[in-house]
Amino acid sequence: MDATSVSQDQARPEDQPKPQEPVPTHRGVESWLLWLFITPIIYVLSIGPAAKLDRALHITQNAPAVEHVLDIIYSPMVLCGDRFPPLGKALHWYLFTLWKV
Repeated sequence: MDATSVSQDQARPEDQPKPQEPVPTHRGVESWLLWLFITPIIYVLSIGPAAKLDRALHITQNAPAVEHVLDIIYSPMVLCGDRFPPLGKALHWYLFTLWKV
């Protein structure tokens, strides 16, 4: 062994490789609040494309099981539209004027 080599016991701490710090996997409260806010908006706005696909693909005739699932998913919005006329008018405008269902 030559004089310039250093054993592991004699190595300086700054020469040792540092372990990588773990990457945090949590997103925080802000992310949860954002998803809590965005999810209902996506749900409400998704009735338009779902109704358009239902009409275009004739899901009622071709896939009655899918039609049943869509009825279950969107029945709360339809019931709210029936019970609250301003919401019903907005839903009617969204489906029949904007999406032309």
